[in-house]
Amino acid sequence: MKKSLLLITIALGMAYHSFAQEQLVNAKKVQWEQFKEQEGNNWEVRWNQETGVPNVISNGLSKPYSGTPESIARQFLTEHRALFSMKSTLNDLRHSETQTNRGVHHVTFDQYYKGVRVEDAEYLVHIRENGQVDMANGNYHPNINIPITAPTTGNNAVLYAKANLGATVAEKDNSTSELVIVPIDDTYKLAYKVHVLTENPYYDWDYIIDANEGSILKKYNRVKGFHNDEALITTGTGKVYPKHPLNSTLTNKSLFGLAGNNKLDGTYVTVLNETGPEASSSTHSFIYSTSSTHFDEVSLYFHVDSYRRNFIESLDADDNLFDHLEATAHTGNTWCSGNACFQPTPFALFFSDTYGYAREDKVVYHEYTHAVIYDIEDGIASFATEEGAISEGTPDYFAGAATGRAKIGESLGPVNKIRDMSSPFYSNYSAYQLDNNDGTPVSPQAGGEFFSSILWDIRNNSTITDGEADFLVFDALFRVSGTPDFLDFRDAMKAADVAAYSGTHRYMIHDMFADKGVGVHSPLFVNVSGPITMDEGTSETWTSSLASHTYSTAPYTYEWTRDIPGQSSGVVGTGSSYSGTQYDDFSLDVLVTDANGKTGIGEISVLVDDGGGCIFCKQVVLPTAFTLSNNYPNPFNPSTQIKFELPETAEVSIKVYNIVGQQVATLVNDQMQAGFHNATFEADNLASGVYIARLTATGSSGEQFVSEIKMQLIK
Repeated sequence: MKKSLLLITIALGMAYHSFAQEQLVNAKKVQWEQFKEQEGNNWEVRWNQETGVPNVISNGLSKPYSGTPESIARQFLTEHRALFSMKSTLNDLRHSETQTNRGVHHVTFDQYYKGVRVEDAEYLVHIRENGQVDMANGNYHPNINIPITAPTTGNNAVLYAKANLGATVAEKDNSTSELVIVPIDDTYKLAYKVHVLTENPYYDWDYIIDANEGSILKKYNRVKGFHNDEALITTGTGKVYPKHPLNSTLTNKSLFGLAGNNKLDGTYVTVLNETGPEASSSTHSFIYSTSSTHFDEVSLYFHVDSYRRNFIESLDADDNLFDHLEATAHTGNTWCSGNACFQPTPFALFFSDTYGYAREDKVVYHEYTHAVIYDIEDGIASFATEEGAISEGTPDYFAGAATGRAKIGESLGPVNKIRDMSSPFYSNYSAYQLDNNDGTPVSPQAGGEFFSSILWDIRNNSTITDGEADFLVFDALFRVSGTPDFLDFRDAMKAADVAAYSGTHRYMIHDMFADKGVGVHSPLFVNVSGPITMDEGTSETWTSSLASHTYSTAPYTYEWTRDIPGQSSGVVGTGSSYSGTQYDDFSLDVLVTDANGKTGIGEISVLVDDGGGCIFCKQVVLPTAFTLSNNYPNPFNPSTQIKFELPETAEVSIKVYNIVGQQVATLVNDQMQAGFHNATFEADNLASGVYIARLTATGSSGEQFVSEIKMQLIK
């Protein structure tokens, strides 16, 4: 009996949760429509399905605000706090930083609950120079309700972390702990974030320790490895491989920016040698054989300086980045053994002798880019997740952009060390997801190869220049939150494009991600030009064209449909234009399909003058019955049209449900006049499957009508 009661309780709880979630979704849709009424209809939104808060809103411009970037961000979030589910005072948001890149201010807030920071919860607002907001995004948790008294102390949490590392580990610096709130699925836990820095062996660990139970919730190593306007003081010379040993010969190259202290110490980098004294030359001539312990030092200096001076500086127009770091050659057991890596603490690069990491330009560029990313958004970590793939793939991309070469790791020997953006192991998102879900997560490096291949496709698209693509990837780093997924990065690039290039490339970017299975393709945006009035019995012509920002591939096919009230509709033409003689008012729809199967619909309505001199006074033939027609196209992706007819004024609702009966959209909920109508179902954020559209109408005569159709979404 107790078991039955439990099952009933669970069922009721699930039903209530489903009802509450539906109410939340409906409320948010109303708030979203109100937002667009105030700020414009160009805005797009992607929702966090767990919190009900927008993951990102972009593609629009708000009204201008005045004040500092932080005050403008607070004004914007306060005015629209219902949409973001934020408190009226925003007192749980603490300003973290404001960065400015190419005239856009990127304001970051961290979320706190009763004075305790919420891990990975930050919200960003992006503001143009004129005070207009063009994007807001991040993670905000409105429903935290837990006690913040911790029975476990921070010192004990540190001991738990050290015990997990092992008794033989030697602590390098004092470990630290911070009380935080950690989102775990749909719950929240009070925890300590413990930072443990050790040597022999070297680790830089972050632990998340449950503050109530002392158990380890998460742990990750912050080391990011290759595998798992200052006046120049002096110019020296060094012998290096300009690219790598398999792709270039030893060449004497200029070493710019040396500090004049006889060492490989300069504007952007100081090179150290862990196995012995550093290279030194009073004449600044650093010419060594490849067997010399100093050869890799020279290589490191040359590649770091060249990359920063000739490539990164062109992206960092606003001088946001760090000025200088250290790079160590011949790292042994203490630092980054058997690997090349960037270490956030002490913000330095380390290269072991294994495989000759320091001798390949792109490996050095990759590790240096980790430092760049960390300096812009230090929350992005190399986990075996999409975030980790972004952390590793973005350095691969920039290393390729600086050299024009798609492969990285060519000189390292083993084939499995090579990553190739032009031919990645995972050619589509489905394969990446399948391997990620089989119990062994895809490594951040393998995921990074897939992610960088998308960015590489964008850079090699004929509609964008190399410099434009590089800037958009760089600027996206200022726009993403600390835990981005692939769609977050896509949306950040699109928003950057709208700000910098008026959105010229945003749908190309959208579709390059979709081509690899990340998200759905953008629709074709179809315009129809031609007369909207004409004389009875005359012939006129209407022409279809694609909007300038549409991204598509020729050739195109066309299907014109003419709809005359009271008559059956049918296909009347298959060219880019349609000409015809008409006697009754009508509407024209043209379905355009490109070479890749993308579709879009353009529409125009035309009034026909029968000679009475009052074309707007003509008697209109109305439907004789309530009708719901099958959607078109069907199957569809991502949008489809639903036609319905009303013989009289009626209260109408059209709702869409998934196959298990959960409501996913409300298309119509209003009083409508008698006539022929269209509703559009947009399914960008829904999974493939069968969906049911249900029309419910109550006419002015009291007649009630209910009808359903099934629609197939295929992505």
